[in-house]
Amino acid sequence: MTVRPVGAEHVAQVAARSGADAVKEGGFERLVRRFLAEARAAEAAADRAVAGLATGEASSVHGVMLAVAQAELAVRLVMEVRDRLIQTYTELQRIQV
Repeated sequence: MTVRPVGAEHVAQVAARSGADAVKEGGFERLVRRFLAEARAAEAAADRAVAGLATGEASSVHGVMLAVAQAELAVRLVMEVRDRLIQTYTELQRIQV
């Protein structure tokens, strides 16, 4: 049995067969940017809802609380992804080559 080195072409072929988008240029970056944009938008909506409640424009406390909860979940998701990335990076640093 012959063992050949794994090159970028082989990785791209395997990824294409498995349907992974990670090999595409900037795929993961676009995903992270989208998460961040959604979190920012949710935070902005929550801020507007709270400001509307403070000024008397908001008619429903429930809607304000819902917007705040959505923003909190979006920020938690971003923080969890960040924590997992840091954890993965530190594990990769421990690998001895």
